Parts: sequence; C-alpha cells; structure tokens
Amino acid sequence: MALIVKDRIKETTSTTGTGTLTLAGATTGFQTFAAIGDANYTYYAILNGSNWEVGYGQYLTSGTTLSRTTILESSNAGSAITLSGVSDVFCTYPAEKAVILNTSNQINDADVVITASILNANVTAAKLASDSVTTVKILDANVTTAKMADDSVNATKLNVTGDGTSGQALTSDADGSMTWTTVQAYDADTAKTDVVQTFTTAQRGAITALVDDVTITPDMDDTNNFSVTLGGNRTLANPTNITVGQVGSIFVTQDGTGSRTLAYGSYWDFIAATAPVLTTTASAVDRIDYVVRTATSIQAVVTLAYS
Repeated sequence: MALIVKDRIKETTSTTGTGTLTLAGATTGFQTFAAIGDANYTYYAILNGSNWEVGYGQYLTSGTTLSRTTILESSNAGSAITLSGVSDVFCTYPAEKAVILNTSNQINDADVVITASILNANVTAAKLASDSVTTVKILDANVTTAKMADDSVNATKLNVTGDGTSGQALTSDADGSMTWTTVQAYDADTAKTDVVQTFTTAQRGAITALVDDVTITPDMDDTNNFSVTLGGNRTLANPTNITVGQVGSIFVTQDGTGSRTLAYGSYWDFIAATAPVLTTTASAVDRIDYVVRTATSIQAVVTLAYS
C-alpha cells in the first residue's frame, strides 16, 4: 500500500490506552483521514493533554481506524503514549523523514539517500547530472551486466580514445584510462606451454653468440644454444636467469692460435666431478651439452674434437 500525506487532516478520538485509534470525525475546518485512502499509510501526530506522539500508521475505512504501527518520537521516551479522554490526531510530516536542502541548496545526508530507498525504475539518465556519478560513489558489487543496457557502455564512457580496429582489445593504462591494443588472432595451431602437443613440422632454436671475455656469462633467457670462440684462457661463469629443466648446447671453438683453456663456475657439474679438458688444436670445435637440474646445478657432458 502507498504512503500518503495530505494537508489539513485532523480528527478527534476517544480511544484510550496504546492501541489502534478509532477516529471520531474531523475537527472544524479540517478533513478526515479518509483522504488518505483505504489501507494506505500516513504519518500522524497525537496530542493528548501535554502528551504527544508522532508515528506511522495505516488507515482503514472499515471501522475508520488508524494503526500506530511505528512510533517515531513521543513524550514517552519514544514509546506509545497512553491515551485517556479525548485526543486530537492529525496528519503530519515528521522532521526525521523530511528531505531538506542544506545551505548550499543540496540534498546531502547519508540518512536521506540510501540505495535501499531508491526504486530502480525511478533513476533514469535524464535525472542524473553528467558529473554526479563517479566511480567513488558506485559500489563494484552493484554494477552488473543485468543493470546495463546493451548500448549504454561505449568507448566514450570507458575513457577510451577512438573505436579501435578489428581484432583489437582494450587494455588498462593503469591510470583509469584504456587503450586499444592489437592482440594475436586465434590460431588452432598456436603452441601452448601447459598441454601435451605433437609438432608435425621441424622446430628449431637459434644459436646465440656469447661475448668472448675473460669471464663468459651466458644469460639463459637469451636462448638455449650458444656459441663462443675463445681468444684466450677463459672462465665459463654461472649463468644468469637459470630455469630448472632448460636444456641446450654450447659450441666452443678455439681461435686460430689454439691451446685456449676453459674453467667453469661452481654450478657446472661434470661426470665424476671432473671438468673436461678442451681440444687445444687451432680452430677445433667442442660441444658442451647441458641440462639445468636445480637452480645451482647444471649437469653437462662434453663431446670433443669436431671437425
């Protein structure tokens, strides 16, 4: 039933106690509670001598009664007053239920505007100022696809420049805006890292040349396979960016002088804990094959004297 408030409604009642009021008719110059309408609710005030009560109740035509459903304020510490004799009862507009403007002519009170008090159908775009809805005022849980019209979300409202092109997706710029970004098109033959796959054509990895220096430090993020030509006695240091399970080869070539030696960092682990002695012939090629077993252990074998 509706909540109705009307002007100049005032009746008397001879009801006693704290129960529902039986109305006795309008005071001269006022109308009866019938103006509220049968079964509707209204705000009322009762005056009984020096005692008073403000509340919320339902008017019923049958019996011309007004219930005292909720007591808002009273001279009895907020409880129903006990009536005796004849009382006046009239329609009122309680202060605590009033919507009023502040000194800046704004409605601004957490107790006045609450989400539970707003019907969805009553909030339309035409009733909202363009700058009145901000992300701070919207709870994430309250924004669902069911509440958004199909055509209500567009690039402008997402703070995006332009409409993008076919195949692009929106990515965050980490500053509240978004940018169109080209993404890789779907391909059923795209390799994945977390499923078993069978390759039906050749797969190959590049051989990356290491910088020849007194200390040679491979970066395992660069590639799996490396090559280096020794221009002097060198040390193959512990690699950077080691990942367990990585495998590959390092092709070691003597320069035109030959007799170059290669020492190894502590992570390199050879058979019987014995580092190999490279072929010393000028321009000779040896190959070190490796498997990264742990973050500090690279098991390796050396094959010598390739042509």
